[in-house]
Amino acid sequence: MEILRTPALIAPYLSDTSGLHDAHCAVVYRPERIEEIETVLAEARRLGVTVTVAGAHTATTGAALPYGGILLTTDRLDRIGPIVPTATGAQVAVEAGVRLATLQAAAAAAHTLYPPDPGEAKATLGGNLSTHAAGKHGFHYGPSRNWVTALTVILAEGDRLELTRGECVAGADAILHLTTISGRRIDVPLPTTLPPPVKHAAGYLGGKGRDAVDLFIGAEGTLGVIAAATLRLAPAPEQTLAGLLFFPNEERCWQAVVAIRDRSRAATLPIAERWGTTILEYLDPAAVDLLRSDLPALPAATAALMVEQPTTEAANAARLADWQRVTAELGGVAKAHLWARTTAEKAALAAMRYRIPTAMNATLARTGLRKVSCDMAVPDDRLLTYLHGARARLAAGGVRAVGFGHIGDNHIHYNLLPEDAAELARARAIYDDLVELALALGGTVSAEHGIGKLKRRYLARMVGEQGIAEMRRTRRTLDPAGLLCPGNLFEA
Repeated sequence: MEILRTPALIAPYLSDTSGLHDAHCAVVYRPERIEEIETVLAEARRLGVTVTVAGAHTATTGAALPYGGILLTTDRLDRIGPIVPTATGAQVAVEAGVRLATLQAAAAAAHTLYPPDPGEAKATLGGNLSTHAAGKHGFHYGPSRNWVTALTVILAEGDRLELTRGECVAGADAILHLTTISGRRIDVPLPTTLPPPVKHAAGYLGGKGRDAVDLFIGAEGTLGVIAAATLRLAPAPEQTLAGLLFFPNEERCWQAVVAIRDRSRAATLPIAERWGTTILEYLDPAAVDLLRSDLPALPAATAALMVEQPTTEAANAARLADWQRVTAELGGVAKAHLWARTTAEKAALAAMRYRIPTAMNATLARTGLRKVSCDMAVPDDRLLTYLHGARARLAAGGVRAVGFGHIGDNHIHYNLLPEDAAELARARAIYDDLVELALALGGTVSAEHGIGKLKRRYLARMVGEQGIAEMRRTRRTLDPAGLLCPGNLFEA
């Protein structure tokens, strides 16, 4: 195990993309074996020292930033087991420090797919699970929980849990009866507050029937350190057809989203009649404007969708014809659409999409300010209400905003880019208004980024005093001294 004590070596572990400052710790531990995590936590418990857990520091909410104590990073726990075929695809055992790009490459070599993809290749699996990441494939495949069959978790006192999905489920009393590998039994009361029926990554999952595996996913390191996981892998499609589809205005684009979303998910339709879209992403007019250097012929006031659908060599032409017909019916600007079938074409399309955050980051570098980024989601039947309300609030706020993201999940990242301190204050007020709008529509304050240290008051606003009290009870049962990841979610 590597131990870092000098300020120069510790410094790279004290920043992420949250914009939070002044993180500090006395020492950084980089275990290479799971047993070393147990040793570090047991010693920290003996000394009463807090432990912040980190992966690759790609988080947006400050969850991995230490403010005192020690930092434990899983970045050297990077082993991947053999990929084992199953009846529905495959499975693989992976340590928490494995980079997402490495995992995806290993899966692809076995003609399989690990769907959760938040778009940050250097992110670690442990960080992804701790925040319940989803990404562009979430529309079809769902978020991280859907793909985890087992977890290895190290508790605050250094004891280990080996959890397999289906083996430990809360009963009608909403209590999980956990047993560590040393034989210690822990009865964990879960929150009774149920999450909203949307894509959601804010706080602990509760209620009867909850699997122990799902409690630790999305807990942001506050209940235990996720050291390893067994993952399901989906069969990789033979081919995919990807497209960047343009619409004359937002209204047409939004109506197309509803049609594509509902047709892709319609359980009442025969499988052959579903569209089977696996990616459904949105670019608002401000986001499309950032692509004009690549696509100067685009018409003004254009919104766009990025879509992807599994296909085969034999069906490729028919699938493309279907999409051309459908988008024409939905009011798309057919002559502007971009289609990608080859690997090179898809890479070019993906690179174009990632020019949007690159351009935003250039603005932030110029102003020296941080963006204010929205992560809310709402139920299917409230999407259009949310989009209209968000557009009105953004227009009235007078701060430049760029919107894009996972509209198939009713989840848009509106990014506010202030030019000065006054605009930053207005951006924060707009963010608060959008939180209230999402909550009024039955949504969540965080669909995938989590709460961390940056957004704690929004979690409290969503679940209320009772909800926080119930989560605190869960946390104190597993970490009585409040040593793990202090400041994340709520004060322990």
